[in-house]
Amino acid sequence: MDARTKITKARIELQRESPFFSYLVMYLDPIESRHVETAAVDPKGRLYYNPDFINSLSMEQIKGVLCHEVLHVAFEHFARLGGRNRKKFNIACDLVINDILVTNGFGLPQNALIPTNHIYKIVDTVITDLDKTTAEQVYNELPNGVSAAGFDTHIYGEPGGGDNNKSASKKTGRKETNWKQVLAEAAAFARQQGKLPAGIARYIDNLLSPKLNWREILYRFITNQIICDYTYTRPHKKSVVTGFYMPDTVKEGLDIIVAIDTSSSIDDRELAQFLSETYSIVKSFPNVRMTLITCDDEIHDTIEVTNGMPDVEVHGGGGTDFRPVFKWIRENKPNTRLVVYLTDGYGDAPESVDVKTLWVITEGGTDSYVKGKGEVVWLNG
Repeated sequence: MDARTKITKARIELQRESPFFSYLVMYLDPIESRHVETAAVDPKGRLYYNPDFINSLSMEQIKGVLCHEVLHVAFEHFARLGGRNRKKFNIACDLVINDILVTNGFGLPQNALIPTNHIYKIVDTVITDLDKTTAEQVYNELPNGVSAAGFDTHIYGEPGGGDNNKSASKKTGRKETNWKQVLAEAAAFARQQGKLPAGIARYIDNLLSPKLNWREILYRFITNQIICDYTYTRPHKKSVVTGFYMPDTVKEGLDIIVAIDTSSSIDDRELAQFLSETYSIVKSFPNVRMTLITCDDEIHDTIEVTNGMPDVEVHGGGGTDFRPVFKWIRENKPNTRLVVYLTDGYGDAPESVDVKTLWVITEGGTDSYVKGKGEVVWLNG
């Protein structure tokens, strides 16, 4: 068989073995190209392959390569690159993808980055828990300047510049693929048959319901609430240069409540993270007047935070009830403009919340109990 026929055969076999990957792979557009050494994929799902490379692989490895390439596109790795180093991010993405494929029994080329028991050692760095981390988290753990052999590359245009490769630049006539929709359809198709691959569900949930960076949301919340006024008691710094006497801006202080869930479902690591994030708020927003509340099913501490983060001795360990915090606010600080509630989300919520609230929920938590009670973001988003 030639390389193209082998790819077609691999697609057919995937239909019998894995409805999820089969559904995704059918949207790849294979294009033969000797401008790539092995295989490469672009953001539109065009799979460029070197026929010599495909012919060197077993059928099991070809199926693994197809699934590997399509996950780069389905997981939006191109869009998630941002300002990161391409080579380093490619390694991070490969490790996350290959961990999924190995877990589900796929074969991969010998020079692939293949984790064992969700662990991979690269240089002197050991990456663990690959079944629980994102490509961005792996990227942050990798040392700068790292390089590693992998069998594929990400490309952002046509290999070989396009003009010198007629087969690579051919027009397929296919309309633009909505990969987010394809991912959702593939997951639904596989779930109907009870065959959603191991480790896939959390990635689908994250991509289809993205967990936003909570600090960015908090910054937006706070800056939108702080009212600016003008004063002539001190001139604006730039007005001295222009020769005009312009007023400077004065930002009004903002009262916010930061509530920390100290119930028994919150472990020591999460409590430490809650306090660290609270300190981050104090440090980042000098115009904020904060009241820190610790609460499980009742309020234990109310601490006025004025000059830096105080030492906090955490009390709690009972059940979880969010209602005491909002009752305390109504009775003691009715002018509160913002509540930040750090929790795993499991607890009794009030029927309605009459103050702008940002629920910051731990990884592994739930937003089911607080939906419609404010905006939800995820602590590790």
